[in-house]
Amino acid sequence: MRGYILTGRKVSRTKEWHLQETVDAKDVEHGWIALTWAAFNAYNNVIWIRYIFDWLVKRYRKTARDAAGLREFEEEVEELNHRLKPRVSPAEKPFHSAVEVLDYVYSKGWVNEEQVENYGVDISLLSASSVS
Repeated sequence: MRGYILTGRKVSRTKEWHLQETVDAKDVEHGWIALTWAAFNAYNNVIWIRYIFDWLVKRYRKTARDAAGLREFEEEVEELNHRLKPRVSPAEKPFHSAVEVLDYVYSKGWVNEEQVENYGVDISLLSASSVS
């Protein structure tokens, strides 16, 4: 799944390939180096946030009793939903890390400074344009 999200190509790799500590020259040549789990890739966190966000939205849609409230919710999270999608153009400001997602939701006022600090995040990591 991760390889497809990052490249748009469906290629299966063995568990051993994903866990290897080094990448051979052929993988580097074909652009597969970013797909191994051997190295940290901040975008992996965005992929997981996207997965959890989609799951929560689907559950909310199934249980929402108020059509107007559901429409309001979907309008409010439309930009977040779009920016979490893989292969968003740079002009559309895609997220590259979980900190960028946190900064976005903090700037929207969906989480407050106390909530951020309670989870051990240094508030100075968030942009100055965020609300407090």
